[in-house]
Amino acid sequence: MAKKKVVKDRVSPELQVLIVENNAVCSAVLVGYLQQHGILAKTISTGRLGLEEVLSWNYELVLLDIVMPDVSGLEIARKLREKERHKIRHTFAVAVSASVLPEEQ
Repeated sequence: MAKKKVVKDRVSPELQVLIVENNAVCSAVLVGYLQQHGILAKTISTGRLGLEEVLSWNYELVLLDIVMPDVSGLEIARKLREKERHKIRHTFAVAVSASVLPEEQ
């Protein structure tokens, strides 16, 4: 597997990042942070569409909102791991959320 080139603290543009976040403000914050570090990301605002995207494309990093009304980020991560069960290389999946879990309210 080819290594990513880092030039002047910037990651090369071929890094494939997906953000699945239903809150537009949170999504904008994540995109802004990644852009500051030279990383471009695709954003999807529903869990259902995020699940379809994760299962149809090979991303290196996926940021998943864990609390979404249709399909949770945790369910997307489970399905991603099932897809990658027999692969050597796995996608980095990071759970993110600005919300409180229902049982913590």
